Amino acid sequence: MSTYTDKSLDPGTDPAIGVILQKLLTSEYEMKIMHHAAYQKLKLWDYSKLAKVFKWARDEERKHACWVERRMLALGFDPTYNPATSPAVAPDVLGMLRAALAAEAKSIVDQNKAIVDLRVKNDDTSRRVVEHMLKDEEEHAEEFRAQLEQVAQMGLQGYLSTVA
Repeated sequence: MSTYTDKSLDPGTDPAIGVILQKLLTSEYEMKIMHHAAYQKLKLWDYSKLAKVFKWARDEERKHACWVERRMLALGFDPTYNPATSPAVAPDVLGMLRAALAAEAKSIVDQNKAIVDLRVKNDDTSRRVVEHMLKDEEEHAEEFRAQLEQVAQMGLQGYLSTVA
């Protein structure tokens, strides 16, 4: 997405923009790691249909991280990943779904805040990047919410029989 590296709309190198983008980058990396670990566990447990959902979310988070990294580099910032903690992966399917939904919900809140902050900083290019990411995060949250609704309707064992 070449518009994400467009320097014609750059507000300069306000350090606050770098901080905003770095927080988003860290969040995307953490969700990618969490979704990847869940994907691997689900494959081992032979829940291939559900594993594909986590793989899809993982790949989307990786794409978002690349967008943020490119934007940071275009603005002259050095993207880094220094997590305070590694994201924990739940030991069971229900916990994985709940954790994924919670992570996506937090990301939606954080991205909405970043959009407002970037608007205040007059960085329309970065804001558009985050707005695009936000649409994807909302889709992820809806998918994990739908999976949890299926668990509620079918019971855990019934649900697990449909995702193998």
